[in-house]
Amino acid sequence: EHDGLLARADGLLQLGRELSDAGKLRLVAVSLDTEWKQVHDFFEGAIPAEIVLESSGLSQRNYDLATLPDTYLLSADGTLQARFGGARDWQTQAARDALLAAAKLAE
Repeated sequence: EHDGLLARADGLLQLGRELSDAGKLRLVAVSLDTEWKQVHDFFEGAIPAEIVLESSGLSQRNYDLATLPDTYLLSADGTLQARFGGARDWQTQAARDALLAAAKLAE
């Protein structure tokens, strides 16, 4: 199970890098873990630069986070634009298209 979650996280991070390089969006992956050790262990020591730790609970309250992994598309001012529930393979064309379509709505 861990390998599958890690592969999906890596896929999302890679897609985020591609879209960021193209000037389409900036990906920030928020970990709700309580300490960096948990994140370090999940990524097997190499924490990607896009990961931020948010253990205050503010994100959970502001965006009504109930299940993970979920993916949220926010505007530059933090307004929720789209929510993608559950795990998905972000390397598929369908996932990429869905994210890009939602991002255009956010413009």
